[in-house]
Amino acid sequence: MLRLNATGKVVGSWGRKGKAPGEFDLPHMLIVDRCDRIWVADALNHRVQVIANDGTFLGEITSFGNLGVYAVAFGASFSSPPETILFVGASPTSGGGTGRISLFAAPMDCTQPTIANLAAFATFDVPIPTSTSTTLLHSMTVDPETWDVYLAVLGGKLPPQKWVPAWPGGERPSPR
Repeated sequence: MLRLNATGKVVGSWGRKGKAPGEFDLPHMLIVDRCDRIWVADALNHRVQVIANDGTFLGEITSFGNLGVYAVAFGASFSSPPETILFVGASPTSGGGTGRISLFAAPMDCTQPTIANLAAFATFDVPIPTSTSTTLLHSMTVDPETWDVYLAVLGGKLPPQKWVPAWPGGERPSPR
């Protein structure tokens, strides 16, 4: 991974192919939180890694089994305790089948930058249509107010999807 300055000049690099902390196998999508930590969808290592902007490994989430982790997005933020809802999109690496969106309460206390292996407080399955080419849950963004999830599926000329939550009992699950 490369770190660039405001003019686009490379000012640092970190990471390499591998399975160890801070190594990647198809880093697919990343987001930066308000603590300046980088959350990386490490697709073929089946995890999300959290890295400081200098490349220091801060933690990982590994609860995806053999699903490839392709998408990460932040949703709603809360002040007490300071946390943001992290949405993670994972799907079979061979394409087609069923993907999964998992929701995690990501701590946003910037004085404690490390991240323990978080447990999802909610998940939902996403059927991935099959087509003549490999189809994967590819990219995602989330509306932080409504928690609507917008998904892009790679392959088969499939249109983007919008998933509107229909929570059991009518209420969002609490991250606590």
